[in-house]
Amino acid sequence: MQFDEGASPTRFSLFAVLAHEDDEQEVREWLAAIAQAIPATFGLADQIEAATAARISFQLIETSYAADVSSLTWRPVDPRADGVT
Repeated sequence: MQFDEGASPTRFSLFAVLAHEDDEQEVREWLAAIAQAIPATFGLADQIEAATAARISFQLIETSYAADVSSLTWRPVDPRADGVT
């Protein structure tokens, strides 16, 4: 994940590093569905990408946050309280 809190509203990007390129389209669609479920008051999706490690830059890895979706929160608010799963 990446965040641009300097934008108004906040922008976020979601990235997935895949083991197999055959999964790219399915994972992009899954990430897009997740992004659409996030209330706009929390932020707007800016970029969504899924690719194998061979196609992901090291710079992207260095400038992104890893997400443990089993305990993901956004700021002090639990997104599940607003219907985000």
